Amino acid sequence: MVIKLITAGLLLTFLLAVFRREDKGPEDIVFETEMGPVVFWHARHQGRLDCAVCHHLVGATEKQPCRDCHKKKAARSREDPVSFFDVKIYFCRGCHLDKREDDRTARAPIYCKECHDITRMP
Repeated sequence: MVIKLITAGLLLTFLLAVFRREDKGPEDIVFETEMGPVVFWHARHQGRLDCAVCHHLVGATEKQPCRDCHKKKAARSREDPVSFFDVKIYFCRGCHLDKREDDRTARAPIYCKECHDITRMP
């Protein structure tokens, strides 16, 4: 059991090292949503989070877009992973709430209008 954990830890360390040497991706990512687009400041989060938290590796090194697996609630079946919306609410908003609790001057968005540009709703 201990050997398996050590091996898994070493493999994860190796994969993270490989992942960090690769292209870091776009500065910003725009998610088109029913409530209007959301700009995710990708570059700002890179120094604060381990990339593997959001980017799951498929196979040895292939990265997939979130929505390939985390679908919209209405399109999701019981066998699918949690919806993209639920991931954002639980993980993203949860982290932002923690940040605001720790630092009252933090501007991490937690309300819908702070992320969604509702003036550009489809």
